[in-house]
Amino acid sequence: MSAIQEIRVGMKPELADPRGETLQQQLNAWGMGELQNQSIRTATVYRFEGITSDAAKQLAADVLTDTLTQQATLNSPFTAGTKLEIAYKPGVMHPVEASLQMAAQQKNILPAATTASIEYYFAGDVPDEQLAEIGRRLTSQVETVIWQKPETL
Repeated sequence: MSAIQEIRVGMKPELADPRGETLQQQLNAWGMGELQNQSIRTATVYRFEGITSDAAKQLAADVLTDTLTQQATLNSPFTAGTKLEIAYKPGVMHPVEASLQMAAQQKNILPAATTASIEYYFAGDVPDEQLAEIGRRLTSQVETVIWQKPETL
């Protein structure tokens, strides 16, 4: 099995996170108003199987990150907090996968597989039951909650 490189891209901390702010508003509508005042940051996780960390750094810098508004991490959490990750179910192709493959190939990087997901980081503690309920509400029929890093893509 080849290693999976994880690139997390999100808004710089000094900038607003529109996706996080939208979820904060949704929490109140879902009757979870006690979580509404928590800071929520989000990151898109791009996973590449079969590439080196140097190649992942190149993709993060050259392709995946808008350096004016975003920052990236490689193989580490984007920020601290309680994390909830939403991804497409195994066997369901994420619409961005073909674009990720093409962008990598244009840089002469040839990943065996690619995928992407969204991570939500809550600044405070979120009880497991509420986290599961938020995950259930955020997922569609083709998405699922990811509780641990996949071993392969």
